[in-house]
Amino acid sequence: MSALSRSLVTPNKVASVIDWSRKAVMALDITENQVGICIGGRPSSHEDNEVHRLDPIRLHTSRSSHDQVAAQIDTLAREHDVCAIVVGWPLQPEGNPGKPCGKVLHTLENLVAHDSSIVSRRRPFTLWDDRRGAIDKKSPSSS
Repeated sequence: MSALSRSLVTPNKVASVIDWSRKAVMALDITENQVGICIGGRPSSHEDNEVHRLDPIRLHTSRSSHDQVAAQIDTLAREHDVCAIVVGWPLQPEGNPGKPCGKVLHTLENLVAHDSSIVSRRRPFTLWDDRRGAIDKKSPSSS
């Protein structure tokens, strides 16, 4: 069993392990050319409880690029005290995995190969059906 598969949990499990009083959640949107990153901060009565969209990290095909991406994601996870990661799972409209899902798995495997602490039992990840997000991104009326 790989480090990646040991850290994969259901969305319900991620929701149950989140300690919102002290921790944050990271969302990754992995595409052909980049990794989009959002951080859901710790809720507080003194601050806006917004999701912060960070600058995307560019992906290249070289091994050094994956190492740099892994290092950046690990740094962000540590800085923001991330306890779980939600990864967009870009299913086809019919619900089948296709080439984009393969890209997500390939990128995650490369990230974990670089640094296995990015996802672990202490920082699990889940795959989230991203079909609705893809519809919203394409819709001219969404904002």
